[in-house]
Amino acid sequence: MTGIKIETRPETRHLRPPSPPPEDWAAAGWAGLYGGCVYLFVQLVAAPVLIGASPWAPVRFIAAIVLGSAVLPPPFTFDPLLLIVALTVNFTLSMLYTRALAPLWSRARPREAVGFGLAAGLVLFIVNFYALTEIFPWFKAEREWVTLLANAAFGAASAFVYKTLERRPADR
Repeated sequence: MTGIKIETRPETRHLRPPSPPPEDWAAAGWAGLYGGCVYLFVQLVAAPVLIGASPWAPVRFIAAIVLGSAVLPPPFTFDPLLLIVALTVNFTLSMLYTRALAPLWSRARPREAVGFGLAAGLVLFIVNFYALTEIFPWFKAEREWVTLLANAAFGAASAFVYKTLERRPADR
């Protein structure tokens, strides 16, 4: 041997009980619902005002993820079934995204978490409106600055709500 001596300290031999995960899954769920509302507000209210887009076009694009491209042809008019499907898809994806981001946010300070959320929203824009257009080609039509803004707002708002509602492991 080379003369290296390995010592063990007695205090390291004891097993500690597992600590609870740092993520607050309830806060992540609520953050996803809130972020989903912010996204829909930008898409359904702000986009028509800012760029004159139909508020029902995003509803049909989102519903088409589940129902297929047959729901896409113009006119982009109100359809209650499509709205229910779109809301279900939007909020499900929003909660999945925020639960995936919760481990990052839980380890960050509030301002950092909002910055990470904003960045995550921009990444989601690239993934959803560029990478996934091979599967959902109709999303190419949504490659606009308002959609980019909606995704960034989703990420930042979700992170803010997560940090506001988050309970640390000691509080749970």
